[in-house]
Amino acid sequence: MLGFAVVLAISAVSMGIAYLGFERVSAGVEAAANIVQVNRGATEAGSASADVLNSARTLSTESTRLREELDRFMSNIRAA
Repeated sequence: MLGFAVVLAISAVSMGIAYLGFERVSAGVEAAANIVQVNRGATEAGSASADVLNSARTLSTESTRLREELDRFMSNIRAA
């Protein structure tokens, strides 16, 4: 009888260890999925930042062009 009880105890401990191992693996998989989501979000944010930067450059160029046109227009009015 004592041998059977020892076998049951060892089995219970083994199952407990296996369960803890499964929990850790499951947590690792979840952490990996979270990292993938963060990476995807960072990539999207980087892309959006690049779009904003390009728009700002375009606006700056257009602003300079309009300022030059306005200066020429004002010079023509003063000369008239």
